[in-house]
Amino acid sequence: MRVEVKLFASLKRNYPSGMSDERVVELESGTSVARLLDMLDIPRKAAKIILRNGRHAEPEDILEDGDRLAIFPPIAGG
Repeated sequence: MRVEVKLFASLKRNYPSGMSDERVVELESGTSVARLLDMLDIPRKAAKIILRNGRHAEPEDILEDGDRLAIFPPIAGG
C-alpha cells in the first residue's frame, strides 16, 4: 500500500537533500503509525503532532492505502 507523508520544521532533515517535503512511502498492509515512524528514523518523542487525513492520529493506528500523514515536531514560540 502507499501513503503520503509530509514532514514539517526540523523533521524535514529526515528527507534526503534535494527531496521535496512530501514523500510517498510503500508499506505492507497492517503497518501502524509507530512502525512508519521507526522506518523513517523519527523518534516518537520528536513526532509531537500526527495528523492522518486531517485528523489526530495515535501511534497504534493502522494505516490504509491512500492515507495522508502530516507529522509535526514540538513547536514553541514567543
